[in-house]
Amino acid sequence: MAVQAVLLTLLALFCLGQAISRLAPRSLARLRLIAASRIDSPVAAGWRRALARRLAPARTASGGGACGSGGCSACAGCGLKAGTAPRRR
Repeated sequence: MAVQAVLLTLLALFCLGQAISRLAPRSLARLRLIAASRIDSPVAAGWRRALARRLAPARTASGGGACGSGGCSACAGCGLKAGTAPRRR
């Protein structure tokens, strides 16, 4: 009975993670970056540094441009039309 409860809990956590990654990808990337930065340190053990590298979101080649200029890799995520620049605050 305990094994079944553990398996169902792991399955529910996996499904929750998948739903969050689809509904809030930027928030998830931000949380992963925060977690990786707290785990990683220059004096951390090798397994902790490897975990932090795996946990950190993938870096994109950003040139600061808009979609279509090669600087943005989230074509449908930002709502910008190709060739328009984002507004700076």
